[in-house]
Amino acid sequence: MIGCSSCHDPHSDKNPFQLRIVGKPVEMPFEPKDVGLSATCYECHNNRTKPADALKGEFPHYSSAAEMMSDVGGVTYGQTVPNSPHGAMVGSAPIPNPEAAKDEELAKFFFTKQEFKGTEKGNVPGPCVVCHMWPNTDRKSPNYMKVASHTFNTTTPDGKVHYGASCKDCHGDVKNFNLKAKADYDGNGKVEGVQDEVKGLLDVLWKALQTKGLQKLDQGYPYARLPQNADNKIKNAWYNYRYVYGVMWGEGGKGNEGAAAAIHNFNRSVALLQLSYKDLTGEAVPKAAIMK
Repeated sequence: MIGCSSCHDPHSDKNPFQLRIVGKPVEMPFEPKDVGLSATCYECHNNRTKPADALKGEFPHYSSAAEMMSDVGGVTYGQTVPNSPHGAMVGSAPIPNPEAAKDEELAKFFFTKQEFKGTEKGNVPGPCVVCHMWPNTDRKSPNYMKVASHTFNTTTPDGKVHYGASCKDCHGDVKNFNLKAKADYDGNGKVEGVQDEVKGLLDVLWKALQTKGLQKLDQGYPYARLPQNADNKIKNAWYNYRYVYGVMWGEGGKGNEGAAAAIHNFNRSVALLQLSYKDLTGEAVPKAAIMK
C-alpha cells in the first residue's frame, strides 16, 4: 500500500523534506538526468523495460512518465523522434516567479532559496512535482484536497475540473488539458485536442494490431495475447502502444488511453504511434498529418 513512507524516509533527514531520493534517480532502465525532488516519482513511474526488450516479449509497465519527461523510450525504428519541450523545461530549475513569491507555500516549496542543514540552496522540483504537487492552499475552495498538493491529482476525481495553476506561466489560464493540436494526426479529418489525437491514434494502431492476431486480455499484464508466431513488427508496435497508452483497459474497458502521454510528451507519443503503424502495415496512417 502506498503511504507517506513510500516517498519519505522517517529515519533520515539527509534529503529535503525527508524524501528517499533527490536528484538523480537510481535503478532506471535508461540513463536519467537530475530531476530534483521528482526523483522519487521516477522510481515507480517508469517502464521497467527497454525498447529492445520488445523482441523478448517484454513490454512497458503501466506508467511511462519518467521516459516521456526524459525524451526517451519507445521503439524508434532508427528514426530521430521529435519531442515536446516539457522534459527540458518543466521544473528544471528554481523559477523566479513573481506570483509564487506572493504565496508562502509556493515560495518555500519550489521557487526560492531556503536554508537547509546550514547551506542555502534552491529546490529543483523537477517535472513531476511542479505539476502534480503545485500547492493548493485555498481551504475555502470546493477543490481543496481534491487536486494538487499531496493529492497528486491534476484533475478532480470526477474529472470535471482541470487544475492548470502550474501551466499558467507557459500556457496562460488552462481550464482543460486537452489543448488543441496543430494538425490532424490520427487521420479522422478533424483537428482535435492533443488527448483526442493520441487516443485516435491508439485506436488506429489497435485495429491494425487486431488484424495481426492480437486479442485483448482483461486480466492484467501484458494486457493482450500476441499470436504465437508474432514477428518483430508486431512486438515493436505493441511495445509502443503500451508505452503511450498508460494504465491499461481499466474498469468498463477504459484506462488512461494515452491522456497522460499526450500531456507529458505529445510529439513523441504521436511520432511513435505513427512509426509503429507504418512499420506494421507498410503505409503511413491514412489521411493523417505526419509528426516530424
